[in-house]
Amino acid sequence: MNPFRSVIVAACCLLSLLYISGCSSSSPGCTDTILEGRSAAKEVMEQTGASSISLALIDGEQVVWAETFGLADKTSQAAPSANTLYCIGSTSKMVAAIAVMKLVDQGLISLDRPLKEYITSFSMASPEYTQVTVRMLLDHSAGFPGGEYRNSETSAPLPLSFSAQALETIKSQRLKHEPGYMSVYANDGFTLIEQLVSAVTGKSYAQFVQEEIFTPLGMNTSRYPLDYFPEESFAKRYADDTPQPQLFLNSFGSGGLYSTPMDMAKIAMMFLGKGRVGTVRILSEASVAAMGVDQT
Repeated sequence: MNPFRSVIVAACCLLSLLYISGCSSSSPGCTDTILEGRSAAKEVMEQTGASSISLALIDGEQVVWAETFGLADKTSQAAPSANTLYCIGSTSKMVAAIAVMKLVDQGLISLDRPLKEYITSFSMASPEYTQVTVRMLLDHSAGFPGGEYRNSETSAPLPLSFSAQALETIKSQRLKHEPGYMSVYANDGFTLIEQLVSAVTGKSYAQFVQEEIFTPLGMNTSRYPLDYFPEESFAKRYADDTPQPQLFLNSFGSGGLYSTPMDMAKIAMMFLGKGRVGTVRILSEASVAAMGVDQT
Protein backbone atom coordinates (compact mmCIF):
# COMPACT_ATOMS: atom_id res chain seq x y z
CA MET A 1 0.00 0.00 0.00
CA ASN A 2 1.18 3.50 -0.81
CA PRO A 3 2.29 4.89 2.60
CA PHE A 4 0.61 8.23 1.95
CA ARG A 5 -2.71 6.48 1.27
CA SER A 6 -2.34 4.61 4.55
CA VAL A 7 -1.64 7.89 6.34
CA ILE A 8 -4.89 9.36 5.03
CA VAL A 9 -6.85 6.26 6.03
CA ALA A 10 -5.27 6.18 9.48
CA ALA A 11 -5.92 9.87 9.97
CA CYS A 12 -9.65 9.31 9.51
CA CYS A 13 -10.03 12.73 7.94
CA LEU A 14 -10.25 13.97 4.37
CA LEU A 15 -9.83 17.22 2.43
CA SER A 16 -11.41 17.79 -0.96
CA LEU A 17 -11.68 20.49 -3.61
CA LEU A 18 -14.22 20.58 -6.44
CA TYR A 19 -14.50 22.77 -9.53
CA ILE A 20 -17.53 23.53 -11.68
CA SER A 21 -17.86 26.08 -14.47
CA GLY A 22 -20.62 28.70 -14.51
CA CYS A 23 -21.73 28.08 -10.96
CA SER A 24 -23.13 30.44 -8.37
CA SER A 25 -24.42 29.27 -5.02
CA SER A 26 -27.98 30.14 -6.02
CA SER A 27 -28.01 28.61 -9.51
CA PRO A 28 -29.91 25.31 -9.93
CA GLY A 29 -26.87 23.47 -11.32
CA CYS A 30 -24.70 24.59 -8.45
CA THR A 31 -27.37 23.74 -5.89
CA ASP A 32 -27.52 20.22 -7.29
CA THR A 33 -23.74 19.96 -7.13
CA ILE A 34 -23.70 21.10 -3.50
CA LEU A 35 -26.37 18.56 -2.60
CA GLU A 36 -24.34 15.88 -4.37
CA GLY A 37 -21.20 17.01 -2.51
CA ARG A 38 -22.95 16.82 0.85
CA SER A 39 -24.29 13.37 0.04
CA ALA A 40 -20.86 12.17 -1.09
CA ALA A 41 -19.19 13.53 2.05
CA LYS A 42 -21.61 11.70 4.32
CA GLU A 43 -21.23 8.50 2.28
CA VAL A 44 -17.43 8.66 2.49
CA MET A 45 -17.55 9.20 6.24
CA GLU A 46 -19.83 6.19 6.66
CA GLN A 47 -17.70 3.96 4.43
CA THR A 48 -14.27 4.94 5.78
CA GLY A 49 -14.95 5.96 9.36
CA ALA A 50 -13.49 9.40 8.66
CA SER A 51 -14.06 11.69 11.60
CA SER A 52 -14.26 14.86 9.49
CA ILE A 53 -14.28 16.13 5.93
CA SER A 54 -13.79 19.64 4.55
CA LEU A 55 -14.96 20.66 1.07
CA ALA A 56 -14.80 23.70 -1.20
CA LEU A 57 -16.38 24.40 -4.58
CA ILE A 58 -14.88 26.99 -6.92
CA ASP A 59 -15.89 28.73 -10.12
CA GLY A 60 -13.08 30.69 -11.70
CA GLU A 61 -11.68 32.91 -8.96
CA GLN A 62 -14.62 32.47 -6.62
CA VAL A 63 -15.28 29.98 -3.85
CA VAL A 64 -19.02 29.42 -4.24
CA TRP A 65 -19.43 26.82 -1.51
CA ALA A 66 -17.40 25.62 1.44
CA GLU A 67 -18.58 23.29 4.18
CA THR A 68 -17.20 20.98 6.84
CA PHE A 69 -18.60 17.74 8.21
CA GLY A 70 -18.03 15.70 11.35
CA LEU A 71 -15.72 16.46 14.26
CA ALA A 72 -12.14 17.73 14.15
CA ASP A 73 -11.79 16.78 17.82
CA LYS A 74 -13.99 14.07 19.26
CA THR A 75 -12.91 14.79 22.82
CA SER A 76 -14.06 18.40 22.79
CA GLN A 77 -16.77 17.69 20.19
CA ALA A 78 -15.33 20.55 18.12
CA ALA A 79 -16.40 20.73 14.49
CA PRO A 80 -13.79 21.64 11.87
CA SER A 81 -13.74 25.21 10.59
CA ALA A 82 -12.77 26.49 7.18
CA ASN A 83 -9.24 26.97 8.57
CA THR A 84 -8.82 23.51 10.09
CA LEU A 85 -5.64 21.93 8.75
CA TYR A 86 -5.48 18.48 7.14
CA CYS A 87 -2.41 16.64 5.91
CA ILE A 88 -3.01 16.48 2.15
CA GLY A 89 -0.57 13.62 1.47
CA SER A 90 0.65 13.19 -2.08
CA THR A 91 -1.29 16.22 -3.31
CA SER A 92 1.79 17.97 -1.86
CA LYS A 93 3.63 16.89 -5.02
CA MET A 94 1.68 19.48 -6.99
CA VAL A 95 3.21 22.25 -4.87
CA ALA A 96 6.68 20.75 -5.39
CA ALA A 97 6.10 20.76 -9.15
CA ILE A 98 5.05 24.43 -8.98
CA ALA A 99 8.25 25.19 -7.05
CA VAL A 100 10.34 23.55 -9.78
CA MET A 101 8.56 25.45 -12.55
CA LYS A 102 9.16 28.70 -10.65
CA LEU A 103 12.88 27.92 -10.75
CA VAL A 104 12.54 27.33 -14.50
CA ASP A 105 10.75 30.67 -14.91
CA GLN A 106 13.49 32.36 -12.89
CA GLY A 107 16.17 30.89 -15.16
CA LEU A 108 17.83 29.01 -12.32
CA ILE A 109 17.34 25.51 -13.72
CA SER A 110 16.43 23.66 -16.91
CA LEU A 111 14.16 20.63 -16.81
CA ASP A 112 16.36 18.58 -19.11
CA ARG A 113 19.72 19.28 -17.53
CA PRO A 114 21.26 16.59 -15.28
CA LEU A 115 20.28 16.82 -11.62
CA LYS A 116 23.99 16.45 -10.79
CA GLU A 117 24.61 19.93 -12.20
CA TYR A 118 22.46 21.46 -9.47
CA ILE A 119 22.95 19.05 -6.56
CA THR A 120 26.66 18.38 -6.75
CA SER A 121 26.54 15.82 -3.90
CA PHE A 122 23.97 13.67 -5.76
CA SER A 123 25.38 10.26 -6.67
CA MET A 124 24.32 6.61 -6.88
CA ALA A 125 25.97 3.19 -7.20
CA SER A 126 24.82 2.99 -10.83
CA PRO A 127 27.01 5.14 -13.12
CA GLU A 128 23.92 6.04 -15.19
CA TYR A 129 22.77 8.32 -12.35
CA THR A 130 24.47 11.19 -14.20
CA GLN A 131 21.68 10.89 -16.81
CA VAL A 132 18.93 11.66 -14.28
CA THR A 133 17.40 15.03 -15.16
CA VAL A 134 15.16 17.42 -13.24
CA ARG A 135 12.23 16.45 -15.45
CA MET A 136 12.66 12.81 -14.40
CA LEU A 137 12.08 13.76 -10.77
CA LEU A 138 8.69 15.14 -11.81
CA ASP A 139 7.56 12.40 -14.20
CA HIS A 140 8.69 9.46 -12.03
CA SER A 141 11.10 8.17 -14.68
CA ALA A 142 14.43 8.60 -12.86
CA GLY A 143 14.63 4.89 -12.07
CA PHE A 144 15.08 5.27 -8.32
CA PRO A 145 14.80 1.86 -6.66
CA GLY A 146 12.12 2.64 -4.09
CA GLY A 147 11.23 5.01 -1.30
CA GLU A 148 13.14 6.23 1.75
CA TYR A 149 10.74 5.73 4.64
CA ARG A 150 13.00 5.88 7.69
CA ASN A 151 11.80 8.83 9.79
CA SER A 152 9.22 9.70 7.14
CA GLU A 153 6.44 9.56 9.75
CA THR A 154 7.11 10.65 13.32
CA SER A 155 5.11 11.91 16.28
CA ALA A 156 7.62 14.67 17.06
CA PRO A 157 9.49 17.19 14.90
CA LEU A 158 12.45 15.74 13.00
CA PRO A 159 15.54 17.79 13.91
CA LEU A 160 17.36 16.97 10.66
CA SER A 161 16.16 17.30 7.08
CA PHE A 162 14.43 14.16 5.84
CA SER A 163 15.30 15.05 2.24
CA ALA A 164 19.01 15.31 3.17
CA GLN A 165 18.72 11.83 4.66
CA ALA A 166 17.14 10.55 1.43
CA LEU A 167 19.91 12.14 -0.64
CA GLU A 168 22.52 10.36 1.50
CA THR A 169 20.73 7.00 1.40
CA ILE A 170 20.40 6.98 -2.37
CA LYS A 171 24.18 7.18 -2.77
CA SER A 172 24.48 3.46 -1.96
CA GLN A 173 21.55 2.41 -4.16
CA ARG A 174 21.37 1.29 -7.77
CA LEU A 175 18.90 2.40 -10.41
CA LYS A 176 16.20 -0.15 -11.27
CA HIS A 177 16.11 0.92 -14.90
CA GLU A 178 17.83 3.31 -17.26
CA PRO A 179 16.84 6.93 -16.52
CA GLY A 180 13.87 7.96 -18.65
CA TYR A 181 13.04 4.40 -19.75
CA MET A 182 9.66 4.25 -17.99
CA SER A 183 7.61 6.06 -15.38
CA VAL A 184 7.00 4.24 -12.09
CA TYR A 185 5.43 6.17 -9.20
CA ALA A 186 8.14 7.07 -6.69
CA ASN A 187 8.25 9.48 -3.78
CA ASP A 188 12.01 9.96 -3.74
CA GLY A 189 12.04 12.16 -6.83
CA PHE A 190 9.79 14.71 -5.16
CA THR A 191 11.69 14.41 -1.90
CA LEU A 192 14.88 15.32 -3.77
CA ILE A 193 13.12 18.39 -5.18
CA GLU A 194 13.53 19.83 -1.69
CA GLN A 195 17.31 19.48 -2.04
CA LEU A 196 17.19 20.93 -5.55
CA VAL A 197 15.37 24.04 -4.34
CA SER A 198 17.85 24.52 -1.50
CA ALA A 199 20.86 23.98 -3.75
CA VAL A 200 19.92 26.66 -6.28
CA THR A 201 18.27 29.23 -3.99
CA GLY A 202 20.13 28.86 -0.69
CA LYS A 203 16.77 28.68 1.07
CA SER A 204 15.04 25.76 2.72
CA TYR A 205 12.27 24.21 0.67
CA ALA A 206 9.64 25.31 3.21
CA GLN A 207 10.91 28.90 3.14
CA PHE A 208 10.98 29.03 -0.65
CA VAL A 209 7.44 27.67 -0.99
CA GLN A 210 6.18 30.10 1.66
CA GLU A 211 7.77 33.13 0.03
CA GLU A 212 7.16 32.25 -3.62
CA ILE A 213 3.80 30.45 -3.53
CA PHE A 214 1.86 30.61 -0.26
CA THR A 215 2.36 34.28 0.63
CA PRO A 216 1.70 35.69 -2.87
CA LEU A 217 -1.44 33.56 -3.23
CA GLY A 218 -2.71 34.45 0.25
CA MET A 219 -2.54 30.83 1.40
CA ASN A 220 -2.30 31.97 5.00
CA THR A 221 -3.06 28.65 6.68
CA SER A 222 -0.94 26.14 4.73
CA ARG A 223 2.26 24.99 6.36
CA TYR A 224 4.76 22.17 6.72
CA PRO A 225 5.13 20.35 10.08
CA LEU A 226 8.32 22.02 11.22
CA ASP A 227 7.04 22.12 14.79
CA TYR A 228 3.96 21.27 16.84
CA PHE A 229 0.78 22.95 15.64
CA PRO A 230 -1.63 24.66 18.05
CA GLU A 231 -3.99 21.98 19.34
CA GLU A 232 -7.12 23.51 17.87
CA SER A 233 -5.62 24.19 14.42
CA PHE A 234 -5.69 20.71 12.86
CA ALA A 235 -8.07 17.77 12.59
CA LYS A 236 -7.15 15.02 15.03
CA ARG A 237 -6.28 11.50 13.92
CA TYR A 238 -7.98 8.53 15.52
CA ALA A 239 -7.45 4.79 15.77
CA ASP A 240 -11.05 3.78 16.31
CA ASP A 241 -11.94 6.39 18.97
CA THR A 242 -8.45 6.74 20.43
CA PRO A 243 -6.84 10.11 19.59
CA GLN A 244 -3.38 9.91 18.01
CA PRO A 245 -0.55 12.44 18.30
CA GLN A 246 0.07 15.01 15.59
CA LEU A 247 1.50 13.35 12.50
CA PHE A 248 4.82 14.73 11.29
CA LEU A 249 5.03 13.61 7.68
CA ASN A 250 8.59 14.74 7.04
CA SER A 251 8.75 14.21 3.29
CA PHE A 252 7.54 17.73 2.56
CA GLY A 253 7.92 17.65 -1.21
CA SER A 254 6.21 14.31 -1.69
CA GLY A 255 3.53 14.30 0.99
CA GLY A 256 3.94 16.46 4.09
CA LEU A 257 1.91 19.60 3.44
CA TYR A 258 -0.93 20.58 5.78
CA SER A 259 -3.58 22.74 4.12
CA THR A 260 -7.28 23.55 3.76
CA PRO A 261 -9.70 23.46 0.81
CA MET A 262 -9.89 27.26 0.91
CA ASP A 263 -6.11 27.52 0.52
CA MET A 264 -5.88 24.79 -2.11
CA ALA A 265 -8.60 26.62 -4.03
CA LYS A 266 -5.99 29.32 -4.66
CA ILE A 267 -3.79 26.73 -6.39
CA ALA A 268 -6.71 25.61 -8.54
CA MET A 269 -7.54 29.21 -9.41
CA MET A 270 -3.92 29.81 -10.38
CA PHE A 271 -3.99 26.92 -12.84
CA LEU A 272 -7.34 28.01 -14.27
CA GLY A 273 -5.87 31.51 -14.65
CA LYS A 274 -2.86 30.16 -16.57
CA GLY A 275 -0.47 31.04 -13.77
CA ARG A 276 -2.26 34.07 -12.41
CA VAL A 277 -4.83 34.79 -9.69
CA GLY A 278 -6.13 38.34 -9.98
CA THR A 279 -3.07 40.55 -10.41
CA VAL A 280 -0.69 38.02 -8.86
CA ARG A 281 1.29 35.87 -11.27
CA ILE A 282 2.88 32.71 -9.82
CA LEU A 283 3.93 30.92 -13.02
CA SER A 284 4.31 31.83 -16.67
CA GLU A 285 1.64 30.62 -19.07
CA ALA A 286 4.30 28.44 -20.69
CA SER A 287 5.08 26.69 -17.42
CA VAL A 288 1.41 26.04 -16.67
CA ALA A 289 0.97 24.63 -20.17
CA ALA A 290 4.06 22.42 -19.75
CA MET A 291 2.62 20.99 -16.52
CA GLY A 292 -0.44 19.84 -18.47
CA VAL A 293 1.52 17.81 -21.04
CA ASP A 294 1.46 14.01 -20.73
CA GLN A 295 5.03 13.10 -19.79
CA THR A 296 4.70 9.37 -20.35
